[in-house]
Amino acid sequence: LLTLAACSKADDQPAKVEFDVPGGGQITQPGTELKYGQTALVAFPESKPTAALSLQVKSVAPAGPNDFEMYSVPDDRDAFYVQVVIGNRGPAAVDSGEGLPWWLRVSGNTQVPPSEAPARFKPCKAPKLPKSIPAGASAEGCLLFFVPAKAFVKSVDFQPDEEATAVRWLP
Repeated sequence: LLTLAACSKADDQPAKVEFDVPGGGQITQPGTELKYGQTALVAFPESKPTAALSLQVKSVAPAGPNDFEMYSVPDDRDAFYVQVVIGNRGPAAVDSGEGLPWWLRVSGNTQVPPSEAPARFKPCKAPKLPKSIPAGASAEGCLLFFVPAKAFVKSVDFQPDEEATAVRWLP
């Protein structure tokens, strides 16, 4: 039995991870910084971990100049595409509720949540996962972020709770 710790907002004490990570591996500690292409194993949900999510940020790129010609985007916003791989290593299913806690951190220390892309928007298709992600399920896709114009990307964060709990992917 593997026992690791993840932070818990409820009591500010580490929540124990009391399961073996299927397929092996160690839980990535909150506060870890990775490079694009590296994979993290994150205990989830943070308050009472029941599964290990395998997460990877493959790349971050600005949207193309013609990608939104059929859509109205405010002049004070720029779009970025974040290519991710999300998997549930188990052992239990994970309820993602309103979505997983991804954030794009940009200059000015501003955090921006992903936006839902229109269903037929071809440049950035979201990962297709059910709200209850079964153990063994995985998907690859794109997260769409609209950030303040002229901002630059500092990191992609998977942040289930407070800022200190984030796992970050840096350029």
